[in-house]
Amino acid sequence: MTNHRADTQINYLQLSLTLVYNNECWRVGTKAPQLNFEWDDEKAKANLKKHGVSFDEATTVFIDPFSMTNYDPDHSVDEQRYIDIGNSDDGHVLVVAYTERGANIRLISCRKATPSERKLYEKSK
Repeated sequence: MTNHRADTQINYLQLSLTLVYNNECWRVGTKAPQLNFEWDDEKAKANLKKHGVSFDEATTVFIDPFSMTNYDPDHSVDEQRYIDIGNSDDGHVLVVAYTERGANIRLISCRKATPSERKLYEKSK
């Protein structure tokens, strides 16, 4: 299993607000002044094959000023996981699952948003 650290480092100003939708609390905005990404190469290949979305493209969701973050306690008891919905540089609205490992964002999976997820994202803009 090979870990990949993306060459991508993203710098930007953080602005955020909280949106409550269907009794779920989402933070809308950006994440941090500098972002470093990592992932498992085999997982990235499997994700691309299954969902048609690369982890490289998924990293660009994190610079979308309208991206939405939701805590995801249902998918891991060992680590805190999060789900972002945001627009990629390729123009796709993506759903990205990740965790934080130290100063890095470790990507777990990504896929194109469903119509209802896309609608939620569009309402947040």
